[in-house]
Amino acid sequence: MGWAQAHFSSSVSLDDYLPRPVYGHYVAAQVKEAARLDAEHFRCIRDEVVGLIRHDETTELILSSGQATTAHKVVLALGNFPPQDMTVPGKQPGSTRLLNNSWSGCGVTYAPDDKAVLLIGSGLTSVDVAVELRGRSFQGTIHVLSRRGLLPQRHQLVPPLATPTLEEAPRTARGLMRMIRRRVKAGEKDGAVLAKRVGFDASALPAVLAELAGPRTTAVP
Repeated sequence: MGWAQAHFSSSVSLDDYLPRPVYGHYVAAQVKEAARLDAEHFRCIRDEVVGLIRHDETTELILSSGQATTAHKVVLALGNFPPQDMTVPGKQPGSTRLLNNSWSGCGVTYAPDDKAVLLIGSGLTSVDVAVELRGRSFQGTIHVLSRRGLLPQRHQLVPPLATPTLEEAPRTARGLMRMIRRRVKAGEKDGAVLAKRVGFDASALPAVLAELAGPRTTAVP
């Protein structure tokens, strides 16, 4: 939130839903800052991983360029896959009349300016597509189809639950799980979203985990 207030708007609050491009700028800024703070150990490789070879303690990544690099930990950050192709009777290969991925931009590009467009699904994505269509001076009719007859719903504005202090946190894993479940149930009664139901001070977590681990003992021969 601090970054958004400094680089987007000083009035940003926890309940604001910012435009998606802002999040992209935020991620890019975080990566640049990480590279600046630890330039000696930060490497940015523009390539495609086409194979993995696991060794005892490391993993070798085979790149499409023919080169290879080694890592102790590998994270598959693949994002969301595009929607599967819809099977519709009579659909011709390469047809632009039915588009599965609303984020590809093709739907907006191929839509005739004065014809009708049908959006299957009435979630917030349909609102984004409708806004983008109107933004490019689309003058046709926009139909929105919902299987349940629902209109797009706004994000709920629910105050977060009080954050437990370190003294209030249980000292056992089972106790922590019970506390989280109680807070989830309490949040459900208030209509809170999951991210705001639990509410736990992350700065206290290392101390709690350290106590859960208990003192370490080493056997002396």
